[in-house]
Amino acid sequence: MVKLADFGLAREMKDRSAPLTEYVSTRWYRAPELMLKQTNYSQSIDIFALGCIMAELYLGRPLFPGRTESEQLMTIVTVLGTPTQIEWPEGHQIARAKGITFPNVMKQNAIQELLEPAGANLQAINLLQQMLKFDSNRRITASSALRHNFFNNVPPIPKDDKSVSTL
Repeated sequence: MVKLADFGLAREMKDRSAPLTEYVSTRWYRAPELMLKQTNYSQSIDIFALGCIMAELYLGRPLFPGRTESEQLMTIVTVLGTPTQIEWPEGHQIARAKGITFPNVMKQNAIQELLEPAGANLQAINLLQQMLKFDSNRRITASSALRHNFFNNVPPIPKDDKSVSTL
């Protein structure tokens, strides 16, 4: 059992007036919208980061190991393929305004091709595909992810579990 928590960007959900942080780390786990410097984002950035971590657990290495800020988005595109205008209209609009051109990389089933040999089953691959969507509005939500078939064979956590630690 693995539990991850990072409250570095935690905000009260009800208070929409609090400004969101412009710099979000760690680069390898940043959602594509953050790589385009969007300051208006939601908890879906955490779903993308969780997908990156889940893939890394299977692969034994980072999924998107960009070496620089400018390289990171291109690393994501290289792995997932170039998002179409239909898949990510807002991303294309922001990229165009910033003078960014996505490389033309055609990928189909990239997540499956990478993770199936690493032991990921079809449910894990499907969940990852839903977590790693370019468009944050099309990413799976946390509650939907928890109801995903991937978790059907996971045993429940005992109520008296002493292995849970908090910092």
